[in-house]
Amino acid sequence: MPSESVPDGTPPGGPPVQPPVQPPVQPPELTPRKAMITGFLMFQLFALVITAVPPGRGLLTLAKIVVAPYMRIVGLSQSWPMFSPNPPSSDTYLQAEIHYRDGRTREWKFPIPADYGYFRRYTIERFRKWANDNVRPESGHAIWPDAARYVARVNDTLGVPPDTVRFVRYWSMISPIDSGPPKEPLKWQHALFYTYPVKPADLR
Repeated sequence: MPSESVPDGTPPGGPPVQPPVQPPVQPPELTPRKAMITGFLMFQLFALVITAVPPGRGLLTLAKIVVAPYMRIVGLSQSWPMFSPNPPSSDTYLQAEIHYRDGRTREWKFPIPADYGYFRRYTIERFRKWANDNVRPESGHAIWPDAARYVARVNDTLGVPPDTVRFVRYWSMISPIDSGPPKEPLKWQHALFYTYPVKPADLR
């Protein structure tokens, strides 16, 4: 039986349903907050790349000077003296001697990777580098008292307060690479370079 149709030729039930028209996708709005986050991430990436690139000349040197203060503040600075042009000629570490008011003495060594497991040595590396590079006889005088106060607080565990903290630097010369394996154990030398009298307020 032929289907019926309305006078204008439309089949029964009305015209076919058309799918809704999707509006065009608009790019996300760049708000001031998003712009600041994007700018920070771009600067951070730029600073990391510039810091990791070996020393150079011209604009590269200028860029390193610009980002260096920021990278030191956030703890992401990186230097190249371990590799070139003049690698360290000695192995060094820092140790503190804590003298208590009752006459007892304790030795406290700043972190050394060899004293820890593989995971722990990564977590203390920044502290080791800070102490080894800054608390030294020829530099870092301004931070010696703060470092000594920290050592005194960490070692205030015997029921008797520390009386003095002394910093001793140990070093051993590294044989030139062309001299072959060392023929005898490393000979360590040491020197006392700072003594700090601990005050009661330092332990609070």
